[in-house]
Amino acid sequence: MNERRPIHISIALAASAAVGFVGAVLLDIEGDWGEPRQAAADILWIIFLLSVLGLVVAGARMLVHRPRATR
Repeated sequence: MNERRPIHISIALAASAAVGFVGAVLLDIEGDWGEPRQAAADILWIIFLLSVLGLVVAGARMLVHRPRATR
């Protein structure tokens, strides 16, 4: 497996988490799902949480599958 791929995935997940967080904070108006801004904010919160979960899983995978030093 290409060793740079987990880094690219982690960067993409971190970027989507940052965009989701900033967008959710800016759009959050404490309304109900009927309001378009609140619905978009709720979706961005979900994207943020899924991205953070993906970062945790990717980090755990990188710890488990790190290359071992050979002599």
